[in-house]
Amino acid sequence: SLEEQTESVMEELETMLAEHGMGFGEVVKSTTFYAGGNTAEELHGNLAIRNRFYSQPGPASTGVPIARMADPGAKVRVELVLRPPLA
Repeated sequence: SLEEQTESVMEELETMLAEHGMGFGEVVKSTTFYAGGNTAEELHGNLAIRNRFYSQPGPASTGVPIARMADPGAKVRVELVLRPPLA
């Protein structure tokens, strides 16, 4: 489901960020592309899952519905923009 894939993607991103000594606190912009989220419940569920990973107020965020992903089994892709490290 869209929600299950969103949870999985966010957990993987969390792991990748941690491997580089970062976390979701460094994210300034998030863009989520999702396919198959045809109901308001699915879209709100997707947003609620993503928001759990961020402290409030969270980064700027854009959700982009698309017809399908290049991988037929994929339902979500999340792109993050992080602030540069402080010198």
